[in-house]
Amino acid sequence: MLHLLLASLAVLVDPARFEPKPTRLQLQIPECHSEVFADGSERPPMITVGSFIFTDGEYGRLTRQSMRDVIDPCPCVKQTPFSPIEQYVYGDVKPRAPRENRNTYVFVRGPQVNSGEWFDIASLERDGDTFTLTATAWRDDMDRDKNIPSIHTYAVRLGRLLAGEYKLHFVENDLLMHSETTTKYQPDVVKQQWVKFHVGAVSDPYPWDAPASTIVMREGELAQGKPVDAETLKLYQRPVSYLRRQPAVLGEVKERPALGTGNITEWLGAPGKEHYCELTPPKDQEPLFARGVCRAMGQRDTVEVSAVEWRGQTVTIHADVWRHPSWKTPELFDDEVMVPLETGQRLGRASVPATSVLATQLKVEFVWDEHMLAD
Repeated sequence: MLHLLLASLAVLVDPARFEPKPTRLQLQIPECHSEVFADGSERPPMITVGSFIFTDGEYGRLTRQSMRDVIDPCPCVKQTPFSPIEQYVYGDVKPRAPRENRNTYVFVRGPQVNSGEWFDIASLERDGDTFTLTATAWRDDMDRDKNIPSIHTYAVRLGRLLAGEYKLHFVENDLLMHSETTTKYQPDVVKQQWVKFHVGAVSDPYPWDAPASTIVMREGELAQGKPVDAETLKLYQRPVSYLRRQPAVLGEVKERPALGTGNITEWLGAPGKEHYCELTPPKDQEPLFARGVCRAMGQRDTVEVSAVEWRGQTVTIHADVWRHPSWKTPELFDDEVMVPLETGQRLGRASVPATSVLATQLKVEFVWDEHMLAD
């Protein structure tokens, strides 16, 4: 009897149940460089960690692109000639060893992708002294008459870190579209590797001619494996979206269709503060959109669609909601989010229902993942 009681108590006080979960951090990418038709010259390794000087500011997804256009999950905004990130790619400037009174960055140089393929920085998490940076390669098996291959290089800000020892866990999820049967992607290969790095204290010697950072990870060093959900029926589409901010509706909210077709261009460009997108049942060959509304947003709060998952006739849309705790404003907003859904009609011999039929079969759910930003 006593041993049963002790076993029950052990379950109740299991430390694993109370361990803190990794904290998701808002991606801050001050600059990105896109190189087309790379000539094979010497270029940086896939990963470099070091201190670098970029202009201070907010570099979240919505601060790097217009809300009057499609919201790309990882925009590579065109930089001015001789920008710092371009000089880094060509070896003219290099990050130095991380130091606590400067921002630490992870420079990620992706693999070469074809026209219509993407390499995105997907998420950043922190668990104690370990940062996990996840990227996604969206590939397909399509034939191309014309192709402009490109390589993207991103600078991802980790922030001003305290002096000490840290680890970076880099994960690349490769997704593949079998274009003869679908316009969605399934998990193909996962690659990952760890690298340790030291952040020096302000009091540490830091000579003017200190060498460039040697904290690097090369593409060939990544270990490959099979994705955990490779055998499931879950498919993905790249999480592009549209967004319009409206004055918050207090009290009872008028229900609006969550699925249908609509004039996105007219909705985005309409004058006035309040203009919700009118969705109607789609006809065949018309685009299909899912609508979600994130309510009671402050002036600096943002919402970013992070994943669109398909499992049979159920579509789950994940969105990160980033809130600022100390921002005081008398005005609140509702962010209307529109996600174009891949119906699978455009490519190959895909056998799927017509859009008008599919709209009556789909179940769409939004998952709002709330995050409180540091003050």
